[in-house]
Amino acid sequence: MSGKQSDRTGSLLGLSPVVVQRIKKGWTSQERAIISTLSILAFLTIWEVVVIYFKRIDPLFASAPSIIFAAGQELVASGELFRHAGVTLQNLIIGFVLAAIVGNFVGIAMGRMKYLDFAATPFVDALNAVPRIAFLPLIIIWFGIGIWSKVVLVFLGAVFPMLINAYEGVRGTDPKLIEAARAYGATERDIFFKVVFPAAIPFIVAGLRQGVGRALISVIVAEFFASNAGLGYLIQFSGATFRTGHLFVAILVVAIFGILATYGIRVSEKRIAPWLHERHAD
Repeated sequence: MSGKQSDRTGSLLGLSPVVVQRIKKGWTSQERAIISTLSILAFLTIWEVVVIYFKRIDPLFASAPSIIFAAGQELVASGELFRHAGVTLQNLIIGFVLAAIVGNFVGIAMGRMKYLDFAATPFVDALNAVPRIAFLPLIIIWFGIGIWSKVVLVFLGAVFPMLINAYEGVRGTDPKLIEAARAYGATERDIFFKVVFPAAIPFIVAGLRQGVGRALISVIVAEFFASNAGLGYLIQFSGATFRTGHLFVAILVVAIFGILATYGIRVSEKRIAPWLHERHAD
């Protein structure tokens, strides 16, 4: 049903346009949830049938939902899943928070201060171009295989997307808005907090969301090579011992971490910049 048809139907039923729009948005959110749930269930059903019932794929290579569920129960019962997930979460949170603080602060400072921009840009471009995994041997030499080697690699993986996005957000602020604020007597502090920073929020949020993915990649890779605990270690060990179910359980937990982190960023954005969501809703 098109928008005009639904509005016409609502008027015939005596409903106000506001009520009609709320019903349309409600149905849209319900349809999204229903279709997403059905698609996931269909995928899991096909996977289970192909592997277990039709035996088209060896479970050693692809596992199956029932096998993964049993492996998850085993890891939970033994406490191994919570131990490895706790180690990864600790490494991830410390590195990501440090990257968010440093990356956004330096990116905003570079966007606002011309000479700092000139001085720091060559280093930012060079370090951003180098794969972070290339630093891992040096990081292990400096920090060993304890928590800080993982934290540093997570920091390096997440900091540059945040820095670059914050920089572009500040630099991309409409100069006419800044000129208008100055014309009304705004101080540099007012211009930053009331013009520049609000305009940069979408870029900062985009940098945080990109940083989550980079941080997860970094912590898993670091735990592959420099850890005896964590989800990365569990993935590497499960693959080496052909425990495909355990491997998929660890991957699923990593995906859940990413989903929860992204959701948390979206909730924070709604609180910090509610006008952005109102604009998208319109």
